[in-house]
Amino acid sequence: MVKAVLRSALLIVLLCGPAWGQQTLERSGPSMNNPWGEGGYKPIPLPEVDGALPWETLHQVELVFEGPDLVPEYADEVQELAGERIRMVGFMLPLDTSGERILLSQYAPHCPFCMTAGPESFVELQADEPIDMSLEPIVVEGELVVLNNTREGYYYRMANVSLVEYTN
Repeated sequence: MVKAVLRSALLIVLLCGPAWGQQTLERSGPSMNNPWGEGGYKPIPLPEVDGALPWETLHQVELVFEGPDLVPEYADEVQELAGERIRMVGFMLPLDTSGERILLSQYAPHCPFCMTAGPESFVELQADEPIDMSLEPIVVEGELVVLNNTREGYYYRMANVSLVEYTN
């Protein structure tokens, strides 16, 4: 008797499951802010914050051969920012549980196993005080360090970082 009931329930789920899922998708529609909707990943835009360094500035880097190694070669505009206190806006990717080492990303993380862009789209943050995790964009200030010879896999670091309050 129990087996018959389970078989019937399984049959109903198998036959009706796709229809239930389809109805759910239709009801959710584009209002769910699904970055994968409509044919591919579309990044969530960052808010515009006065005085924040545009990510496009940090994209001015090329890889060149130095002997057998590939090393970053930065544009003059980027080199001039080294050591300057700058403001940036981006999404958090924690590197530890203390909240003091974080990657700031130009793009929102959409998969825990995927990096959203190349190393020019990340800045390692070394915070003075722990920064609470947020899924929303954050604004930070700190001293820009341009990494010339690093094996960490990214090109920039900000030291003495503090969180900046902003309204969007």
